[in-house]
Amino acid sequence: PPDSGFALIPEPSREPPPTRAQLRGRTLGAALTFLLGLFAAAYLGRPGGNRIAATLAALLLIVGLCWLIVTILQNVTARK
Repeated sequence: PPDSGFALIPEPSREPPPTRAQLRGRTLGAALTFLLGLFAAAYLGRPGGNRIAATLAALLLIVGLCWLIVTILQNVTARK
């Protein structure tokens, strides 16, 4: 249908690209989140530890890693 609400051709973003300072801040935040998750998973993931806390630490680690990968890709594409 012609008025389905989905555009077959994506429109370019009207937002300005992020500045170097914004990219640096995002990368730092992602790296700190990843490291916090890494240390929390190592500390809370011991046998006999709290399973809920260890699961939350693992989720923090995964989110931090994904965010770090995205910010690294943003930094690479911003340089081009």
